[in-house]
Amino acid sequence: MLVIRSTVLICAALTATWAVAAESPPASPAPSPPGAEMFFANYPNQSVSLSPSGRFIALESSIDGGAINLKVIDLEGKEPPRILTQFQEFDVVDSYWLSDEWLVFATREGRYVNDLSGSGQWYVNRAGTKTKKMNSPLSDMELLAYLEDRKFTDPDKAMPKPPERLTSTIYDNQELRRAGTIRKDGRTRHYWLDRHTKTWKKIGDFAWLNEEFTLGFVNEKDELFVYAINPATAFKELRKFDFATGKPAAEAVLALPGFDVASARPIRDEGSNVVHGLRVVTDSPAVAWFNPKLQAIQQKTDALLPGRVNALYANSYADPRTVLIYSYADRTPGDYLLYRVEQDRFERIAAARPEIKPEQMASLELHRIAARDGADLPVWVAKTDGNTPRPAVVLVHGGPWVRGGTWTWDPEVQFLATRGYVVIQPEYRGSTGYGQKHYRAGWKQWGQAMQDDLVDALRFAVDKGWVDPQRVCVAGGSFGGYAALMELARRSSMYRCGVAWAAVTDPRYMYEIFWSDITDATKEHMFPHLIGDLEKDAEMLKANSPVELAAHIKAPLMLMYGDYDYRVPIAHGKRLREKMQAAGIEPEWVVYDREGHGLARKKNQIDFYKRIEQFLAKHLK
Repeated sequence: MLVIRSTVLICAALTATWAVAAESPPASPAPSPPGAEMFFANYPNQSVSLSPSGRFIALESSIDGGAINLKVIDLEGKEPPRILTQFQEFDVVDSYWLSDEWLVFATREGRYVNDLSGSGQWYVNRAGTKTKKMNSPLSDMELLAYLEDRKFTDPDKAMPKPPERLTSTIYDNQELRRAGTIRKDGRTRHYWLDRHTKTWKKIGDFAWLNEEFTLGFVNEKDELFVYAINPATAFKELRKFDFATGKPAAEAVLALPGFDVASARPIRDEGSNVVHGLRVVTDSPAVAWFNPKLQAIQQKTDALLPGRVNALYANSYADPRTVLIYSYADRTPGDYLLYRVEQDRFERIAAARPEIKPEQMASLELHRIAARDGADLPVWVAKTDGNTPRPAVVLVHGGPWVRGGTWTWDPEVQFLATRGYVVIQPEYRGSTGYGQKHYRAGWKQWGQAMQDDLVDALRFAVDKGWVDPQRVCVAGGSFGGYAALMELARRSSMYRCGVAWAAVTDPRYMYEIFWSDITDATKEHMFPHLIGDLEKDAEMLKANSPVELAAHIKAPLMLMYGDYDYRVPIAHGKRLREKMQAAGIEPEWVVYDREGHGLARKKNQIDFYKRIEQFLAKHLK
């Protein structure tokens, strides 16, 4: 049986890290804040990855904020550094090593734009002499065999096909399908492949939004792990699936007090199912190590770099010789280091963004406060040092059924904080990651209790003496934009201004606009429970529509949309703007060509945040 003995260590380590961060000496504010380009342009070392042998590293790098390209460095110095790609219009993303000889990477111009002729997946050899775009998706084992010009026998083809076409699939590290999920007609069905009998078995059948568990991963003992809700606490826990009872085991393998265990990622070597640890997220990412060697290296690293999140990536977890470390904190985008196990030596490779000065950045803290009805309300607060009340931005995350933040360096938050604003990010009810009670408390609460959480978070910061209540702006994108509009319409006296991008302007449009990318199944089986039924809840939906309340939006407002947005089409913004104009109110209107649900292009991100900077300075200073 898999037992995680380091659960307490995780919580203790995070508490200690938080304490160190909180006790850091006060930083001196910079005389003038860094420009928007420093926060939103591509940066010198976007990511670093270690080859299987530990001899080479690959860097996704940008020069002077230009396109991100792929660079390889020989840590033994026997080969010169090589820049493997020369893209100018597209960025290299998601690169990884197939072997010491071959790398795979993707290119991307923009995540949401339909015209993605330059985007795709590629492979390149370490020498940079062979580069080709892939025409069809291949598994890593199949791709490596192809690149090495040898025959590949797909082990998965010898196994029976699942009874239905799976929406998502869980593979073991031999690339065999072991479990999968189909979401269809309002039902979620889970299947498991028994390797001994070579038969698929249905192990779960639930209505959408009422799944008792979701699938996790398979370990070396052929055990299936799932994320199951503890009925006593309403938090998700990691549990082994008990095939004898057909249910998740009663005992939790991993529970994180105050947080859901929703995506514990197993750490294992390529081709092996041995799980050496689990990556989890509480207030920040952490690892529960089962491997004592890696646990010792983690403790050594944390002692060397206190007050940071130190993520370890070994060339081999079974027998680590070289360990890549990504070390970061709230005030710093982080550094990349190597730990040589045999020499017991740390080496610094590079800073992710060397131009960022931690002393200029803001601290970020997670507070657990009581909402007006007594419910637990997590609230992130970012502020630079100083005790004088200052202007604030209530920054509402999108989703809404996602988690808003973690303890990390966030360019948007830091950009606003370095302008002198306290940034308040409520994890309002409906947000995920903080338990099912918190999540379900947001159902059918658009414009209602979810909005009240924003006010309660703001009042908390005001009562602490951090915020001047006369100088507050509310901002957000997607659902966050909707929430910002509702605040301006319902509580105009509380806010000097608002910024809403890609904002939903009427919940009913999410059902009615047929050219959005929201599926009919989602509209039929999920939205009536999460947002409201078009017929049964018609009055509620109308009462909580910013379009219906447009005439009440008196504070200055900036609206931004991408004209290729298929999640929240620009029609949302146009309809609100027309209603406001009819009432004699003219919002500031910004549209970016060939952008979707968010800004993918760096030049547009920089332009937009410069506009926000000017807008806030005009209305809050």
